[in-house]
Amino acid sequence: MLGSVCRRQPIGTSLLVTALSAAVALLARVGHETFAWDVIGPFTATSVAGALLGHRVSCRLPAAALNRAFAVLLVLVAAYVALRAGST
Repeated sequence: MLGSVCRRQPIGTSLLVTALSAAVALLARVGHETFAWDVIGPFTATSVAGALLGHRVSCRLPAAALNRAFAVLLVLVAAYVALRAGST
């Protein structure tokens, strides 16, 4: 809890603002650029499925465990990126 605001509310609001911003940017480019819809469609569908699954998981696990798992994921992604950058 952040004061009297549930933690999920600001996170959800932030995600909504990000999604709206991306949608506006996409609409501004329609007609001016070509899009790889064969990539965008599956990526969007997977993102929505991940968000729904993440919501279900977040309701069942303690926040501390989720924060720890997210931190581990970030370290793993950073290590992968660093290794890939070093090999090129």
